[in-house]
Amino acid sequence: MKPRTLRVPTFALLAAVFFTPSAVLAAPRLLGVGRLPGSATDMSGLTDTLEDGTPHNRYEFSPQGKRLRALTVPEKFLVGKPSAVANDELPPGNTAGRQSNRGMEGLAISPDGTKLYGIMQSPLLQDGGLDAANARKGLNVRILEVDTASAATREFLYPLEAAGNGISEIVAVNAQEFLVRERDGRAGAQAAFKRLYRISLAGPTAGTSC
Repeated sequence: MKPRTLRVPTFALLAAVFFTPSAVLAAPRLLGVGRLPGSATDMSGLTDTLEDGTPHNRYEFSPQGKRLRALTVPEKFLVGKPSAVANDELPPGNTAGRQSNRGMEGLAISPDGTKLYGIMQSPLLQDGGLDAANARKGLNVRILEVDTASAATREFLYPLEAAGNGISEIVAVNAQEFLVRERDGRAGAQAAFKRLYRISLAGPTAGTSC
């Protein structure tokens, strides 16, 4: 890996798994048009889980790429009027759900495989994500917990360091602690903020109806 660019100059592809049906990767309501879903793999290697929004699901796949089941994502995370034109997804066209092209960016699975955690890239529209000019101003990003057996959900809030920052990844360290990558979205010399935080969900009170 090149230290300045973090790019890998050469690599060898060892294997590829094709997920079926392929239509599940073409859903705009949760992720945004043109977005690919995040992924997480349980520690046993038995299953892969992908988030998606067709119309509001996360899908579980076998290591062979076969879809096993869907877990529903609450409607509040979704836009009612998805569009291939980014500005058309902004208020007043939508007043709730994800911001345009800023969907559920990261997905983690607990070490025991009993919980899935999805984190939004930016605050939802109904959480004050945008100001009157549709510029990003929100600070509270939602984390969605899904019980893999019952599909019951809980929610937590992750506070951004600054308005305009976003989340690009979440990884489970143990049953209660996670690594979260927060950044300003800029590249190269323009990047002023890129940090990795260790957070715990042990202390906060989870919500289900906010």
